[in-house]
Amino acid sequence: MSDYNTATAEYNFILLFEKEEENAVCMEKALQACSKIQVEVERYLKAHMNFGLSDVEVDEYQANAQYRKAQTACRQCVYLGTNIILRYEDLQYEKQTDFVITSGEKTHFMMTLFQDSFEKAEDELHQMFRNAPEDVSPVKFAAMDLLLGCMKFPYICAVDSEIHNKNWNLSVLQDGIKRICQCENTEEVLKCLLNLFGTLIKQNTEGTDERNRKLVQSVLSYIEKNYSGDLSMDDLTEKFHVSRTYISRLLKKYAGKSFLEYLTDVRFQQVEKLIADNKYKQYEIAEMVGYKDFGYYIKVFKKRYGITPNEFRKYI
Repeated sequence: MSDYNTATAEYNFILLFEKEEENAVCMEKALQACSKIQVEVERYLKAHMNFGLSDVEVDEYQANAQYRKAQTACRQCVYLGTNIILRYEDLQYEKQTDFVITSGEKTHFMMTLFQDSFEKAEDELHQMFRNAPEDVSPVKFAAMDLLLGCMKFPYICAVDSEIHNKNWNLSVLQDGIKRICQCENTEEVLKCLLNLFGTLIKQNTEGTDERNRKLVQSVLSYIEKNYSGDLSMDDLTEKFHVSRTYISRLLKKYAGKSFLEYLTDVRFQQVEKLIADNKYKQYEIAEMVGYKDFGYYIKVFKKRYGITPNEFRKYI
């Protein structure tokens, strides 16, 4: 099995062997395959190709860990020349302890930090680092990566706001990396991160009311333009990069209505106009404003006006 990583310009191969095959035989066949590919690439493409090989693994659930080993070996080839085949087990440097915070964990943490509460974010931070190794070096790198992600997060999620024009204090990142490097254990790293995140929150909350108002206006405009489709809260979270809870809270605060209440208002403003035009049947109107279930449309209509659509038409 193989794929091509366009971001890193790397081919990734997973070689599958019979379970009865000896590890040494599997590795030898892999080495032979790499050599043959190198010959064919040079012959037909006039190019060179380096290979990094992981260990032989019998547990398929370890594929991700083996991938990282192969990638590590492959990237060492750049120091050795061209047409190199390097096994991970042949690397001579002292193997570093691996500590990884997943992209999902980072995204969830950043949403909690900027859109929920600092207390919850603090709990999540401790949870992410609960299995940190004794070796503090990989913990520091994970902390730096998380800090950089948090610095970028408000820019990534900004929607029609002034945040792009703000004088964002990048010294927080510079100072933060320096302070993290000086930490001697995971506990010190966490204290340092919490202090830095507190500074980020303070920066980000300056002008929050104005940004929130603009965000709500953008959300309302989006609803008004897309009311006729199968619109949901999930669509809004994907469009505006904020959580369902956060959008709901802002809509209640600045618009005085929930998402469903506002969507229903917009839809029935159009319903009233379409009924007044007297050109369409009720099932056609229902579909035009986003109600695919005609029975549900009638139910909502009667709850809203106390009468059926046909009775309503008589009063226009």
